[in-house]
Amino acid sequence: MVQMKTSKQSALLITQSKNIIDTIRSLLEVKTDITIVQSSLEAKKQLRTRSFTYCIVCLGIADGHGINLAVEVSSIHHIPICLFVKREMFDQVVYKTQEQEIFVNAIPTNSMTIYQSICMIETYLLQKNYYEQKIAKLKRQRQEDRIIYQAKLYLIQDYNWSEEKAHKYLEKTAMDTRVSITEIARSLLSRRTT
Repeated sequence: MVQMKTSKQSALLITQSKNIIDTIRSLLEVKTDITIVQSSLEAKKQLRTRSFTYCIVCLGIADGHGINLAVEVSSIHHIPICLFVKREMFDQVVYKTQEQEIFVNAIPTNSMTIYQSICMIETYLLQKNYYEQKIAKLKRQRQEDRIIYQAKLYLIQDYNWSEEKAHKYLEKTAMDTRVSITEIARSLLSRRTT
């Protein structure tokens, strides 16, 4: 059996199917802590007390309980879900869940398809993490730019300097003191308010 090659993760497996349990264990046991529950109620209890990297749901397919649980978990806990549904319901469920972090799979299925679905979730998580870090970096940069802009505005208004002169002053002071231009701008603004 092929094993996944990423760091230890945690998965909540919600199913009553022994075949699904055995397949998931054979695919993931080495690299993933798997918690297995058999009902929506047990799953909700686990989710209140622990956080999981993702969930795998194969429960109550005929009456929609698995689908409703997947939608609820994705909405509340913001973790990706690998959801198994009957082949005849696949299109309808994909349409219903298209704006959530739910990866829908048709059953019956095989271990390779399950493995590929989990690989897709892991790739999705890596990309999500990458973009979240990129967004955070851009937000920090925007905040720093705003502070520098405010410091330049202060120099322009209070000393009648040009924007170029104010910028050069901040740059030169930062180089001379070996401190970032943002720290110089913060210091300048804090002195102005005191």
